[in-house]
Amino acid sequence: MSDCPEKKKYTFKKFISIILCLSFVASFAAGCSKSKTANTNGLGNIVTGGGFASIMDDIIYYSNWNDGQKLYKMKQNGKGKTKLSDDSVLFINAKGGWIYYSNTSDANKLYKVQSNGQNRTKLTDDGVNNVNVTGDWIYYCGTTESNHIYKIKTDGSGRRKLNDDDSGSLVIGGDWIYYSSFADGLKLYKVKTDGSGRTKFSDDTGMYLNLSEDWIYYCNIEDSSRIYRIKTDGSNKTKLSDVPSAYPNIDGRMIYFVNAAQNMVLYKMDINGGNMTNLGKDTINKGINIAGDWIFYDKTENNAPKLYRVMKDGSKSQAVE
Repeated sequence: MSDCPEKKKYTFKKFISIILCLSFVASFAAGCSKSKTANTNGLGNIVTGGGFASIMDDIIYYSNWNDGQKLYKMKQNGKGKTKLSDDSVLFINAKGGWIYYSNTSDANKLYKVQSNGQNRTKLTDDGVNNVNVTGDWIYYCGTTESNHIYKIKTDGSGRRKLNDDDSGSLVIGGDWIYYSSFADGLKLYKVKTDGSGRTKFSDDTGMYLNLSEDWIYYCNIEDSSRIYRIKTDGSNKTKLSDVPSAYPNIDGRMIYFVNAAQNMVLYKMDINGGNMTNLGKDTINKGINIAGDWIFYDKTENNAPKLYRVMKDGSKSQAVE
């Protein structure tokens, strides 16, 4: 995992192909400074790896890649590992004693189960990705209908379509949904949570959207996937880094991301683009999720992805068995 120039194998064309492919897989395999949102998984977790870890009441709920992506829970200290369901899961949201997820064992349909593993319930026959639970509503892209954005109540009632775009990288903030439109070359759009006010707010080709305060953070594919930010009204576009990147994930005042110029290893920088720091040497291909004090990621062993985690300062890298 050396940083030597001869090790930097990623050309821009190859890198973008990998990023688009992995985003397609994340979408269809099922994307502090106080943010204007109340959704129950970190905003970046859903779009940077398919929401494979979420935290509620100091318990981490996760998709265990070491056991067929089955739903597990454990304490932050790694103790008390318990399988909650034999469903293979992505886009995990934990809220109010319930775990909401895309069940990849059942055509990516939307399910919920209590945090003790009881009362497993299917909420819709839609195939779903980019699941965001906010208040009493669940927002998602419907894979059975060209990734149009839908919302449905947490009890499975009130299903409603909100747009007609092939959408991805969904983030919710206040009364707005921000997303990349595959129907318009991954340009950046927003629509109100009642389905009104659909607006393009940037012509940039953006992926891995994150929201913090009134800023949208994203990888600008047209600029070698470097990290940018722009106001939610489309003003003040700013490049934050000259490093080709993937899977940016904001936590407090820090942006955690994968450095595509350095063998896809984990880095962090502050929310304004300064103080870039390397956090490890493991190559990461599927994404990063933040839960509590830990960053979860994939590491390939014996040609298969294994689930690992590392603390936010880069210490205590360990397999999640």
